[in-house]
Amino acid sequence: MKFSTWDRDHDNYEGNCAEEDQSGWWFNRCHSANLNGLYYLGPYSNTTDNGVVWHTWHGWWYSLKSVVMKIRPNDFISNSV
Repeated sequence: MKFSTWDRDHDNYEGNCAEEDQSGWWFNRCHSANLNGLYYLGPYSNTTDNGVVWHTWHGWWYSLKSVVMKIRPNDFISNSV
């Protein structure tokens, strides 16, 4: 999946998810999580769920205060005991 922005619409949605949500992300048909969304103070209401959201964790209308995305190679082997 390609990264989408307001001026580069690569999602599988008839509209533009990046423009609607005011953020760039690897959108498919918009999102279940949006770590680049707008920050609101916790629960919020708006015409679109454009906050920093992780739907399966706190739902569409709760903006997370901070997030960290950690990326590692596919061939990563943990050395923890």
